[in-house]
Amino acid sequence: MWAVVGDLAAQLPASDTTLLSQMSRTLSLRELSQQFTKNPAFPFVANVQDIREAIFQMLSGVERYEVVDSGGQVYTISSSNDLTLGSNDQFLRRFVEPPKPAHTTTSQFGEPAPGGNSVADAHAKGTSGHSRGGEDTPTGGPPTETKYKRYTVRVPNRSVVSEPNRDAIWGLLAALADAADPTGPDLQLIDIDVTITAAEGSLGSVQSRAESANAKWDEEEDLLS
Repeated sequence: MWAVVGDLAAQLPASDTTLLSQMSRTLSLRELSQQFTKNPAFPFVANVQDIREAIFQMLSGVERYEVVDSGGQVYTISSSNDLTLGSNDQFLRRFVEPPKPAHTTTSQFGEPAPGGNSVADAHAKGTSGHSRGGEDTPTGGPPTETKYKRYTVRVPNRSVVSEPNRDAIWGLLAALADAADPTGPDLQLIDIDVTITAAEGSLGSVQSRAESANAKWDEEEDLLS
């Protein structure tokens, strides 16, 4: 049976008996989404949106998780659509309490107590933390002009019947999805022209996304099949 979102979310959080605890390391969102097609221990899902909804539910509550990059920087996820399931650079991990800011003690006159820190101390040392008169490179200055290039990716008539080929195409599309992510790099224009030969009726979610993006959607019979 297809798992409903609530049941799916209940099976994902890590504990001694649940699925994520069986993983030897923290998984990227791409690796986690692949578990639903490659790992028989994971439940079946009707579509990737169910996976997004389940992961999004895990980002709240007492035993919550968080999405971070490879350096541990936490992403702000405001809806399930903010989750890029094809990303190799976003990871799902247990929530980590952020460190509390250093406490600054002051004397009765409002001045920093011995050993305390102050804003004045920081300014006296400069923004880099080195004392004035050092050899730090000055910051600021006029902004540099952004130079744009046109990049073209072509994959002509690639068969994806074999798993290595399909995995390679998946990785390419995942990288493109990361680039198109609202938090991704500075994109100005994109021209998409994709031809897919697939089982009839199997690309309903793609068609729905295409329509929501005001893209042109065409279908025709495959005369070679």
